[in-house]
Amino acid sequence: MLAQGSRPSSLLLWIDAVGGFRVCTGNPVVLGQAGAATAADVPLLADVRSQHALLSRDSEGYVVEALGPVRIDGQTVATRAAVPRRCEITLSNLRLTFSQPNPLSLSARLDWVGAPRTYPAVDAVLLMADQLLLGPSAHCHVVCRDWPADVLIYRRGDNLHCSAPGEWTIDGRLAATAAPLPENARVKGEGFSFALERE
Repeated sequence: MLAQGSRPSSLLLWIDAVGGFRVCTGNPVVLGQAGAATAADVPLLADVRSQHALLSRDSEGYVVEALGPVRIDGQTVATRAAVPRRCEITLSNLRLTFSQPNPLSLSARLDWVGAPRTYPAVDAVLLMADQLLLGPSAHCHVVCRDWPADVLIYRRGDNLHCSAPGEWTIDGRLAATAAPLPENARVKGEGFSFALERE
């Protein structure tokens, strides 16, 4: 199981025919330079500090703490600032879009303006609060246009679980409607498949 005590703050989510995503399960999330002495939750291949910014989540939303040059929608962040549900965040010269696609979830998404800038390269970063929704709906954290229905990844206690419609498997074994996700899980159902793994 991906237990709270041993779970890394970042996981990799590979969705077949959709893309790759870094899932940050910790709070706060450190954005900083890849390969720097102080490891960042989001390692950036960019001219940024080893720890350039902290994104923190509370019951109201997100706050950014600037440890290097940070702007939100063009406005300089001196020390701390609230992050709107949809905005552009600039770290030095690296531009990211921030969004909370589901109004019922505090989970958020960071997308690159331009080419992916992490190692390994991923399409976006998902800041996971209690749940992530994957599927064809516009309010999903990852839109998977060809999937027949939404699939939910959520926290229960210290573990991550998955809930999916119809018949589906985890690592080749038939799963119930909702089931815990073991480490390096491979999930497959009618019309959808993904893997969630340690980095």
